[in-house]
Formats: sequence, structure tokens, C-alpha cells
Amino acid sequence: MGISDLLKNIFGRREADSVSVVKPPVSEKITSTDKFVQLSADAGQSNLTLSGSDLMKMSKKLVGKGEYSRAELLIRDGVREMVDNLDIWLLLLIIEESLGRSGRAYYCLEQILDHDPGNEELLEKAEKLKEVIDKHLNQFIEYKLAPEFFKLK
Repeated sequence: MGISDLLKNIFGRREADSVSVVKPPVSEKITSTDKFVQLSADAGQSNLTLSGSDLMKMSKKLVGKGEYSRAELLIRDGVREMVDNLDIWLLLLIIEESLGRSGRAYYCLEQILDHDPGNEELLEKAEKLKEVIDKHLNQFIEYKLAPEFFKLK
């Protein structure tokens, strides 16, 4: 038995092993009026629309539960829409610090300080984070890639 025969035996599908997929009828329509989500599905296709403020509210709830990674996934989609919103950058700062991402946290601090340059507490925090970023290459790279990560470029 050759390698190709062995691979066919391992990865080959028999008729009995195949699974059939049943699509819902075309006339079936699904709608949800959740507080944050407007979901409509026609013929198996879904269209999900969330505003930046909705994403921020959901992310705040997740942060309150300690689910920082999930909060980050949600809020990233709202950053471009709300790039001048101080609250979104403060929330992102909390998330990135909690996840130990000093480079991204420093980027968030820069955005906050652009809006509030006289905030002494944040200036001190920025100085401390800058020292970490300068010492660790991976944190510096994370900082430089933050605009792309937050979908600003």
C-alpha cells in the first residue's frame, strides 16, 4: 500500500459518511429586536448592523464581567466610527492594559492625550509605558501596528 492509498483511506469519504445540509425555505424570515442588535436573515443570509455606541455598551458590559478579549473584539469595529470619542479610547486603554498589551495601551494613551493633554495622571502613565515599550521590541512593534489593529489605516 502506497502513501497515496493510505491518505485516501484516512481522508477519503464514503457515501455513508457524508452529511447532507438542509437550507431553510426561502420565505422564512428571522428577526430579533435585541436592545443592541438588529438582526435580519433572508434565505440563509444574515445582515448584522451595530453602531459604534452599541459596540461600546456591549464591550463595557463584557469588561465588567472580566471578559477583556471578547470586549476587544467587539470594540475594535467601533473605533473607526468613533475615532474622536474619548470614552472609546479610555475603554480600549482599560482593555489593553488588562490584556498586558503595553504597546497598544500606549497608543490608546496617545489618543486620549490628544484630546486631554493636561491630564497629569495619564501623562505619568504614558511615561511609564513608554519606558516598557522602549525596552521590549515586541511591545514597540505592537505600538507601531496599533493603528492597523484598530482598523484606522
